[in-house]
Amino acid sequence: MTTDQPAPAEEPDAPGLMQRPGAIWLIFGSIAVFLLMITILIANLVDPAPPKTIRLATAAPGGAYAAGGEALRRRLAEEGITVELVETSGSVENFALLTAEEAPVDAAILQGGIGVGAAAGQDLQSLGSLFFEPLFVFTRTDQNILDLRDLRAKRIAVGPEGSGTRALATMLLNENDLGPDDVTLSEEGGAGARGALENGWVDAAIFVTALDRPYIQALLEEPSVSLLGFQRADAYGRRHRYLSAITLPRGVIDLAQDIPSTDTIMVAPAASLVVNPDLHPALQELLLEAIFDEYSDGNVLVPRDTFPRADLTAFPLTDEARRYFTRGGPPFLQRYLPFWAANLVDRLWVFMIPLATLLYPLIKAAPPIYRWQVRRRIIRWYRDLRQLELDGRSAGTADEKSHVRAELTRILREVGDLEVPLSYNDDVYRLRSHIRFVDQLLMETENREAGNAGAAL
Repeated sequence: MTTDQPAPAEEPDAPGLMQRPGAIWLIFGSIAVFLLMITILIANLVDPAPPKTIRLATAAPGGAYAAGGEALRRRLAEEGITVELVETSGSVENFALLTAEEAPVDAAILQGGIGVGAAAGQDLQSLGSLFFEPLFVFTRTDQNILDLRDLRAKRIAVGPEGSGTRALATMLLNENDLGPDDVTLSEEGGAGARGALENGWVDAAIFVTALDRPYIQALLEEPSVSLLGFQRADAYGRRHRYLSAITLPRGVIDLAQDIPSTDTIMVAPAASLVVNPDLHPALQELLLEAIFDEYSDGNVLVPRDTFPRADLTAFPLTDEARRYFTRGGPPFLQRYLPFWAANLVDRLWVFMIPLATLLYPLIKAAPPIYRWQVRRRIIRWYRDLRQLELDGRSAGTADEKSHVRAELTRILREVGDLEVPLSYNDDVYRLRSHIRFVDQLLMETENREAGNAGAAL
């Protein structure tokens, strides 16, 4: 009699085994992510990322400090840094904020000379001087005032308490032996001082500000007011290193009207950007780049690239500022990368050598790890295949034999779906041939049992 032959395990209708290196790249990617996480963790522990917000003390709106602060705010906003501008009465208050316990500001624009000799500001540092602030001394023409010493018994507008103008004016008057009993000081400043002088309420008005202020332009054009020249400007500069002798050229305000009508020698402190020593170095670099962008163009008083400069400041330069001025620009990375990327690389470069030392063995270990993963799966299937062979030999019922053959088909399908590089195909094909071998072995066992059963009948 004929005996039905058991159907062989079906060859899976699976895609061919071709080179698909996704798994090996997954291992390399995992190594890269692991190293990145380690690096960022170490970098934040050793050198934290810069804060996203800084506070900058300027002065009252309408002045050169407020305009400078607004320019810095816009520039840093482009790099994702928020600059909170703190309005103050001027440089004296700015210095007080910087030196207060738990200082409420991180940086401030200070007039040259403010804080000189003060013990409270000895740890402050500078990012450089930004621009000249000429000392304008306007007097009533009818007073015939030719020198600061001629201001004795006069009423002078010097600005409010806390302003840099009042501090410098008071110091220069004292040096000319004009104390509180010799002159009357008024708190008018800015446009208010201009009005007081034009109306004759004061005999003189002193300003430390930029040339382009509207009230300065108006006073230069006012016929009842004269701009006092400093014939001893060099002497003031020698006595105080933060003061410089500058010249206001004839006709620079209005060539048609010839204003001023003569070259006028003046003295000028230089405004500086002063910071607390704990301000993050990356923010210092960003502020330096911003002030170079803002103040390097020059004006009618100084040629291009005169400012920013490393001198004319009463405070020592920070290490970052000293390097910036030495190399003449921002670090290499900040020239070609966004701020956040340059800062990250700059913070991590010290870890590059140990990371490279760690990376090399990890990269070398990736192929053996991948090979171990592939072989581990193949070994697992061999373990299952061995068990199925034992189960098939001992199967006593048709259901048990059917279950064994179904499992063989499942394993063959899974092996067919395995994606490995070509170099591992020999192991896979060897496994498939062994599966077919076990399947054939079970078929022969069943045929032999069927033949023995027929012979017995």
